[in-house]
Order: sequence, then structure tokens, then C-alpha cells
Amino acid sequence: MSQASTAFSHDERKAGGRRLLCFGELKSIKGIPYSRQWIAELIRKGKFPRPVKPGAGCFNAWFSDEIDRYLDDLAAARDGEAA
Repeated sequence: MSQASTAFSHDERKAGGRRLLCFGELKSIKGIPYSRQWIAELIRKGKFPRPVKPGAGCFNAWFSDEIDRYLDDLAAARDGEAA
């Protein structure tokens, strides 16, 4: 499957008013450099938001607000350890 066939169109980037991020955007927009394998491991352990599969495509996407909460939780854990 080509990259173009799995890319979101501008209109498909929201689901129920919530912004969707594809795997590449986890790094480019949110700064998360994890590999697909590491994300899968974190998901299995319940430590990373589970993806959704928008439409009939077989690719994963994440809700931006859930990724923001994940990053906020990492910051809060870091700040809690420093105290």
C-alpha cells in the first residue's frame, strides 16, 4: 500500500471534532521519537494511548488530546520525582 493511500486528507484529520495523528505526526508534531515496535510494547503494557483505525484503512491513528494527556502525565511524573 502506498503512503498516499494511507495518508489522511485534510477533511479526515478530525473524528468527532477530535484531531487525529498518524504515526509520522507523533514525531513531527508531538516530538515523540518512538519506533512502531516500542509504541506497540507501551500499548501492550497500558502505558501509551491505544490507536484507532479510521475508515477502512489498516493504519493506526491517535487522538491528539490523548497524546497530549500522555505527555502531560510524563511531565507530572517527572516533576513528582524531583520533589
